[in-house]
Amino acid sequence: MPAALGIEPDREWTVVMDDDRIVIEPMEKPKRKFNIAKVAGSASTLRYIAPESRLFEPRPSTNEEIKRN
Repeated sequence: MPAALGIEPDREWTVVMDDDRIVIEPMEKPKRKFNIAKVAGSASTLRYIAPESRLFEPRPSTNEEIKRN
């Protein structure tokens, strides 16, 4: 197919005769599925974060907005 038609390589297309025209349409791509089997157990060395490590200092912009109100 000529590149001038705007056809992307490595994609499936359907060609249909409609009246006296040739219509080229892209086929729908299959939806990607998440494969949990590839991920399960891959992060076995991770540990939970201690509660004291989860504390954050408030942002300066947030403090200024609270003071104004």
